[in-house]
Amino acid sequence: EFNARSEPNALNEARLSPLVNHEFVATIKCDGSSGTFIAKDGEFRVCSRNLELKETDSNAFWQVAKKYSLHEKLLEFGDNIALQGEVCGPGIQGNPMKLTELTFFAFLMKDIKHDKWLSWGTLKAFCEEYQIPHVEELRVFKFTETSPTLEELQEMANNAKYDHGRTNAEGIVIRPVSPIRSLVLQKPWWSLKVMNQPYDMKKG
Repeated sequence: EFNARSEPNALNEARLSPLVNHEFVATIKCDGSSGTFIAKDGEFRVCSRNLELKETDSNAFWQVAKKYSLHEKLLEFGDNIALQGEVCGPGIQGNPMKLTELTFFAFLMKDIKHDKWLSWGTLKAFCEEYQIPHVEELRVFKFTETSPTLEELQEMANNAKYDHGRTNAEGIVIRPVSPIRSLVLQKPWWSLKVMNQPYDMKKG
């Protein structure tokens, strides 16, 4: 994700048509390792951020896939679907979320056949039906000419917490609830992250 502080023009873009007419969602930014799980043409593929991973019992991504039966659930939902999310827990990035076991938090879903990102509402409905965790929703809002300001978004990020409010979260991610292309960011789905400043200072 691009950082909101580095992309002021993207924030300005959110205040203009067509983005200004749409709802945005702010979600917790989980601190783990990004993974993609793909059901395509009857096959199941598991990928880290940059690599496709061979199935082994010791691989955390495959452990998560089996824990949540992602292959079966994606096929039942519809073939040619990709699910992206964060793999978090013991042994990953120092486990800042204080999880007791490997956990997957979904944040994006794509219809590969039609090259179409699915909405936040569709992702939530899928996760609720199939009992798969998704990243925590903090707030749904619309941008106006004056709000929320970067400072207000920063305050939201600084207040984001893990571990039932006991630990600072890495930050937040903001995107429209339905995909809208960003001309500024040159992305098919406008999105920005806002980092939690106390969390960043602690990691630094």
